[in-house]
Amino acid sequence: MDIEMNKFVTKTDNEIKDIIRRLNKVTKISARIIESEDICDFQADNEEYIKKCKNLFIIDNNQDKLIEANINLSELSTITDSDFQIKFKGLIVSFDKNNEYIGGNPDNNKIIIHQNLYFDNCDFKAIELKNICFEIFEINSYRYESDQKKSIVFRACEFKELSLNNSIFSENIKFKEETKIKYLYANSSKFKKYFFIQNCTIENISLLKNKFENRCYFVDSKFGYEQDKDNKAELNFSNAHFQDNAYFNNSHFKDSADFHECEFEKTACFYGVKFDKVPNFSQAQFKGSLNAVNANLNFDFENLENKIEQEHIKHNKKENANKPLAHFANDFRDSFRIFKSTLIKDNNLLDASNFHKYELYSKEIELDSKETKTLRDKVDKLQLWFYRKLCDHHTDILKSFHSLMLVIGLFGLMGFGVIAGFDYCLGYKPILSHLYMVKEIYDAHIQSFIETHTLCTFLFNIFILGVYLLMLFISIKWKIPRRFLIGVSYAIVICILLVSPKILIPAMGIFTDKRALLDPLSTLGGIYTIVFGFVLFSFIKTIRKNSIVPS
Repeated sequence: MDIEMNKFVTKTDNEIKDIIRRLNKVTKISARIIESEDICDFQADNEEYIKKCKNLFIIDNNQDKLIEANINLSELSTITDSDFQIKFKGLIVSFDKNNEYIGGNPDNNKIIIHQNLYFDNCDFKAIELKNICFEIFEINSYRYESDQKKSIVFRACEFKELSLNNSIFSENIKFKEETKIKYLYANSSKFKKYFFIQNCTIENISLLKNKFENRCYFVDSKFGYEQDKDNKAELNFSNAHFQDNAYFNNSHFKDSADFHECEFEKTACFYGVKFDKVPNFSQAQFKGSLNAVNANLNFDFENLENKIEQEHIKHNKKENANKPLAHFANDFRDSFRIFKSTLIKDNNLLDASNFHKYELYSKEIELDSKETKTLRDKVDKLQLWFYRKLCDHHTDILKSFHSLMLVIGLFGLMGFGVIAGFDYCLGYKPILSHLYMVKEIYDAHIQSFIETHTLCTFLFNIFILGVYLLMLFISIKWKIPRRFLIGVSYAIVICILLVSPKILIPAMGIFTDKRALLDPLSTLGGIYTIVFGFVLFSFIKTIRKNSIVPS
């Protein structure tokens, strides 16, 4: 054996002869071990190439015209040695229809093929396989001898890796009945008929730069790992061109799906789809209609921020570049803007509002990640942060209502504190009798105190106002204090409603109230009324936005 062949062939002569003898039973065509002339000199030192060609047995013919080869998978499954691979080259391939269980796993009654199978420059009479477990199954440079094609169908099969690259397929391709694929690669290919995936589990998929001339179905299936803490899963649909309808109905994307620069000529249907992590649709084109009804984008601001940071790190590491984080945030913003605009075009305003929310999330991240910020950037960022915390950009009714309760409850709490302060200064016992809406008590006692202690009252006024605004800020910014203060606020609001509901809007008596300007109760009332009106308006807008029924 040539010394240079050692890295490609590690089998002994006797082992090679035995494998060739057994492979001759599988196809009835002579097999041979890889030779020097089969090796590409330009890739001879490439680790991936060496791995793919190691102990490679080739079944081919030396004629220009393809010859027929029937592969008996049952016979092949009896060869349990997995330390060699098989390439079928220049053949018209068919599979023995009498593939019965011989070896493999008796628990699930599946035929297990232990070797990697490569089909190069081959044609297929038909592929309809069921209950077969493959390691690597690759079709490359598909060659046609006849235009009369049947579908390529895999039912309840299992693949460690399936590749359909650099080919033109003029038949339907179907994956059905809980077929499981660890890696599905179909790159730079053209599919003239249906590409159909239903009720399957695919952990990694790459459809980069494919052209689908007919309908595509990726329905009722799961994509990604059940748990992927290291973010290793690849769900890459980018740069694919869908010339007909594309359906993703009721599928579950457990990892981030990449649809950037996809082109959808007709209907793109994501009905009932669940995205566990943020998808990327930046620069995608939806020329037809978009159906995102019941789609569940299960992520929040923090998830989006983490995803953008991951994309930033991954891209710069891969490209050895230093693109700013704001650039990636803008790409994601564009992604959600496209969804929003397409849904508005289809008169689906309710779903469009959710994508508008994600668009604003991205804008906030973009502004926050800018290296040099203008005053306008800072103001816009603060505004976006406030609306996100207040009502999730008018998409979360409960969050908006809780914010309203906090405004009222904290005002009531501060009002009680002021009354307690006056009680301490004036020496009264029954605090509840000092409610500032009781005019007689105010005229008799509180007014004179304010007039004789102007500076003290002014400072107290500023202090109370600061405490109120600080508690509002804390309740908006942090989750745990917010939950606690919401509970307190509900109790206070109930008490206010029982004692005197008109306390809710102190400004109702603004034209008849003769109290001093420095009265803290009169001023927490003025500030409170402004804040209350603003938050109430936001709550009403959120309710209205979430009750829109598109015409």
